[in-house]
Amino acid sequence: MRNTVYLIVILFLPLLSFGQQRWEKIISGDEYVSLHNILSYDYGQLISIRENIHTHTSIFKLDRNGGVLWQKHLFYDNWISPEGIKQNASGDMIVYGVTENKASLVYLDACGNLLWCREFVDPYNYYETAFANAIFTSDGNIVATTSVVSGNSDYDIGLISFDTAGNFLWFHPFNLLQKYPLLSFIYEFGISEFDGFVVLSGWGYYAHPDKPNLGFLKPMYIKTDTVFNEEWLLPYGVTDSSSTDTILGSTIGVISYKNGILHGWGRLIHKVYGYVNSTLMNFDTAGNETSYYTLENSSIDPTVTDNFFVDLAIRDDTSYFAPTKYGNQGAGQNPVGELIIDTLCNVYSHQLHPEATMSSGMFPMAKDTVNNQYYLAYNSNDNNWNIMLYKFDADLNSVPIDTATYNYDSLCPDLPIVSDTIYVTGCNVITGMVEYPSPKAYFEAKQKVNLTAYPNPATAGRVDFKLKYTQYHQNMQLTVYDVSGRPMAALPVATGQKELSLNTSGFSPGMYVAVVNNGKKVLGKTVFVVR
Repeated sequence: MRNTVYLIVILFLPLLSFGQQRWEKIISGDEYVSLHNILSYDYGQLISIRENIHTHTSIFKLDRNGGVLWQKHLFYDNWISPEGIKQNASGDMIVYGVTENKASLVYLDACGNLLWCREFVDPYNYYETAFANAIFTSDGNIVATTSVVSGNSDYDIGLISFDTAGNFLWFHPFNLLQKYPLLSFIYEFGISEFDGFVVLSGWGYYAHPDKPNLGFLKPMYIKTDTVFNEEWLLPYGVTDSSSTDTILGSTIGVISYKNGILHGWGRLIHKVYGYVNSTLMNFDTAGNETSYYTLENSSIDPTVTDNFFVDLAIRDDTSYFAPTKYGNQGAGQNPVGELIIDTLCNVYSHQLHPEATMSSGMFPMAKDTVNNQYYLAYNSNDNNWNIMLYKFDADLNSVPIDTATYNYDSLCPDLPIVSDTIYVTGCNVITGMVEYPSPKAYFEAKQKVNLTAYPNPATAGRVDFKLKYTQYHQNMQLTVYDVSGRPMAALPVATGQKELSLNTSGFSPGMYVAVVNNGKKVLGKTVFVVR
């Protein structure tokens, strides 16, 4: 292990941009790269940052003015490539990415304490797995998008789920390369949950039917049903006419679902000249393309030669707030700024930060929906590897310093939280599917309680019951009946209870039925014998 010394410098630099004063803040440290920026439950800011360019990660908690409240440095014995961070309403956080060749998930409580970590090696013996994104779902569990790479470097994707206690629930490989002969590669960026379904966003190589041996870089969307089974794959822009009409590019996410239409976003590549344009891609829930709009370079400025979204947020019913890389230095070298655009990709206003860029990662924006303000976390556009922080209102005006007093980290009993190093070692490695071979089996299991009796036949005037899946039910009772249907005993069953004992000393020898119900339906039953 090495001793880690942190140097955090917060600078307030007044800069003149487009005729108005704005403030800028810098977090300076050990070669920082901003990866993911979210708003915390207390309206502070959480940023996952890659240190030493790509080897370790830190979680920074900032106040509403960009001041550092605390930092948790996650230190691994082996190489780590973190991707992002998410937080639920209870304040718990997940940090996801890849450790060496294994997809990794680290779970922290609201105070930044390590509760558990998991590394995933799936039972299909893939060469490599990696978590590219993850969400807390509406049922409270965690679902992560998983890239899986076979020994011959074929990329495919799947989903894996854990509960918040770290229990492995299910793994669902999509096996898309087997299902779609024209698909040769797929990699995902985003996962979005809507009302009863999930949409994955990414990119891959998909051949047009008239050139089946030539893969075209395509934006791709996958829709799942309520139990996470794939309903369809949409390689966006594969036309019915010819390969010369197909569009090239990638998609990062789906921002909204309105009136039966899903609104995706990403970037398209000009087939002849190779420049990149930000793009809005619309499609319905059946997987049919409806319309798409590209952001023309000239609509920003006559000198712009490339532009692509690095994030997107709904501004109002008719417009978006869009952090975007644009300029004339080449797509990878351009600085970053913000655009206000309508739903047809027309630009209302824009501003550029020559001192800032996005060199790695996605999703640098956190939106405060209450105050309609936007927090941005970029990288410095130089060789110093600093984090550049900005905060704007919906009209691209710099937000003034907030002088109000707030109670940050209110879910933590001991304040202030101390910055420290968390040594992430000895993670539980998931190597197979013991109980749930698929999401379908898992969700079917949630509908019942698995009940077994032992010893069977019962001896010594006692029978014990083992119960599974009671954590998904409430108001349960175990009732024992004799063969004539007469109730012999009733015991309450608590949510999450795993064992229960019954005194059978007063029972006559014979067969009995134990039934668990919740007052509405039978959840599980078993038969046992008393001698």
